[in-house]
Parts: sequence; C-alpha cells; structure tokens
Amino acid sequence: MGSSNALKNIPKKLRKSIKIGRHLFMFTLIVLVISVSSVLYLHLKASQGIVLKTQPPMIMSKALLSEPNILNLTIVNIGNISYRITKIIILDHYKNMIVKEVNLQLQPGKEMNISFRINTTTYFIKNNIYPILILTHRGIAYSYLKINKTVVILPLELRDYRGMVFIPHLYDWYFNGEGYISVDSPVSKEIAVIVSYNHEGGTGEGIISRYAWGMADPKRGAFDIVININGFPEIWVTNGSKSGLVKLLLGKTGFIALTAKSGGKVEVFDGVEWLQGVFPYNLSKNYYPVYIGRSHYTNPKDPRIETYFKGRIRYVILDVDSWDKYAIETLVKEFKVVKYPTLFLDPILCNNTICYDVYFNKTFTISKHNVILKPTDKIFIWRVQLPKEKILSFTYFPIGTKIYLCNRACNVTIQQLEFIDEHTITINSTILKNSDTIILIIP
Repeated sequence: MGSSNALKNIPKKLRKSIKIGRHLFMFTLIVLVISVSSVLYLHLKASQGIVLKTQPPMIMSKALLSEPNILNLTIVNIGNISYRITKIIILDHYKNMIVKEVNLQLQPGKEMNISFRINTTTYFIKNNIYPILILTHRGIAYSYLKINKTVVILPLELRDYRGMVFIPHLYDWYFNGEGYISVDSPVSKEIAVIVSYNHEGGTGEGIISRYAWGMADPKRGAFDIVININGFPEIWVTNGSKSGLVKLLLGKTGFIALTAKSGGKVEVFDGVEWLQGVFPYNLSKNYYPVYIGRSHYTNPKDPRIETYFKGRIRYVILDVDSWDKYAIETLVKEFKVVKYPTLFLDPILCNNTICYDVYFNKTFTISKHNVILKPTDKIFIWRVQLPKEKILSFTYFPIGTKIYLCNRACNVTIQQLEFIDEHTITINSTILKNSDTIILIIP
C-alpha cells in the first residue's frame, strides 16, 4: 500500500519504466527456475543410468584403394579409453552399403589396419567424398573416403555374356536457359519418351516437347513436359485439338518416362511410382521434330512464347513403343537397356551435329544451340543388349581406363585390359565363361 502511494509521486514515464523492469525481473526468475529444474532432472536421469547423449568415439581413419577392389582402412584411437569395434560400413555413390563385421579391441593411442574386398555392385566417383561409419560399443565414429579415380565394380551375369556393350555416362548436356537441341523424331502413331534431368532454373521452363499447338498444320501425337509455376514437372499430351488432351503432375525426381497410345491411356513413371491418365483419343503420325530443353507452351490451353530449360539433361530416349514396365524400371535401377529404342541419346555418343547409334551401327543428325557439355553429376555405366552378337565390348571409355575381369570373389584376375586409344575393346566368349565380375578403373 505504501509502495503504491510512493509510485503516485513518481513521474509517469519513470513509473512506467519501473513496471516494465518489475515484469522483466519476474520473467528472468521464472526462466532461471525452469533451467535449474531441467538440470536437476537431467542429473537425476543420468544418475539412474539413462544415457542422454553420447560423445562420438575419439577415432580417426584413412582409406586407400591399393588394388582394383582392395580397400585398406587404417583406424587410429586418439582418445584415452579403449574401444571395441563391431562393424564398419562404407557408402558408395549410389548409397550401396559395403559392410564388414569385426570384433576388434583398439587401445588408446594405437592403430590397426583392416582390408576390404569389394565385390558387390559399387560406384566410387573420382574426387567425391564417401562416408565411413565405424561402430563401437561406445557409439559411432564418422570418417570419409576420397579416391582420385572412378571405380566401378559390376557383377557379370550369365545373360550379359552375349551381345552386351558397356558405355560410360561421363557428361551431361548443360542448358543455360536460352539453348536447345532438336532431333528429327521417327514417325510414330504412339508417344514414348524417357528423359533424365537436373533442373536448376525457375518455373515455366520446357524440358522436352514435340510441337503441335499454334502450328499451321497441327499434328496429332504432340507432348510437352515442362516445369510449372510451382516448380513441379507437368506433362501435356494432345491429339491435336484443345479438347483432346490429358495433363499429369509429377514429383521432383529428375526422371520421366512417358508412353501414350491411341484410345487408351497415358502412363508415366517418375522413377518411384507409376501414374496413369485416361486418353480416349486417336493419335496420328507426327512429323514434327523433338525439342530438348525447349517448350512451345507451358499450357496448351493458354498459348504463350517458347520457354527454355536451365540445368542438366543427362540422356533422352525416344520412341520406345515396345517397352514395358519391366524394361523401363530396369533402365532406371540398373542402367541396363534390355530393349533398344529408336533413338538413344547420351552426350558421349553425340557431337554438335551427329549422334552415333550403337544398336543400328549408324549415325543420325541433331542440331545444338547454346548447349555445352559438363562432367556429369551422376556417373554410371550403360549396359546395352545388342542382337546377334556373341561378344562383350567396351566403347567410348577415356584413354587410360583399365578393365579387370575376375572370379566372383575377385581374388583371381582372369584378364587385365587397358584403353590406349579410343577404340572398342572386345572380350571373347572363352574368357567370359571363367569371369564373374568386371572392375572398371576410369581416370
């Protein structure tokens, strides 16, 4: 009561400051009480034997690829307590796990060497960093692996022996938002296209299209794959009229396989799941070229100027009329072409004006505008099945690439080969019969 009367004699502004200070003091006191309570609670839990947080083990490691498939790992205990190591895990470029079960005791200040024999499907890409997880009874230690060459280890399956050609994917087409590639598409009554890409630009950009809208003589069988205003890929398929079209919206997976048939349905695979749309229209032969990195419309019902793609396009496959779901999913997961398409476009097979067709052993023309090559952000090896062939061949690998053919455990090398020029290397059937694994070392 006395303090209240005293406040009345204090100027109004000063009185307001005192009230604010009082509130801040009470808030600080409440926070302090909560903090002390939390510390006491955590201390109580810890005293009951519940581990709330573990420090990473004081372990360092370094790895060296001494042979084509032998990885030597040195582990050093830099702490002052011992660790029992139970498991070592290494992840490769495609998150494949290489696991080694161990039961080793590592004393303070000591080191040990462990060798891995890598004989699974593995990709280690030049100068990339790959995590190494060292599991101990006290927690997980993290390290990394970095090598100066690309190492690919593939199982050689029995059905791969005849007529299989290996082709590396080492480069992507890079589009700066103003360029495109055009190619004459084979005449077909159906629509079939596969494209792998990495979008870097904005919205409303075309990935790939076959023109129909706005032309003087629109042809049925047009498609348009664009990045919509929300940044998602969107597919339009039309039979040449504004009413005869279907639209599908996809996820941001960077892969699209599209097929459409007359009077049936549109099917799309985004690398994860299949989507379908009803297409009760007839498609007729379309003579227009396919434009990669360029779209005529972002919405066929709302004509606008052409849009261009910004980012990487890894490869394009056109007119795969006979492909089924198995063939498409096998291509995505294993990079194996079990049924050859009409046009197979990978940057390593093309220059500025022509592409080489490994299946039909011929060339076809393309037209590039403001498109450059960049080292790929996703190296892999194509495995293309050729007809009427009895040999295994490797082509378009850079000079200095080494090929090792070995048994399943890869402790016996059947043959070692090296690219000393840009020609194709072939393996005869006798050597193949005794081989189970292929190791590629790409400089």
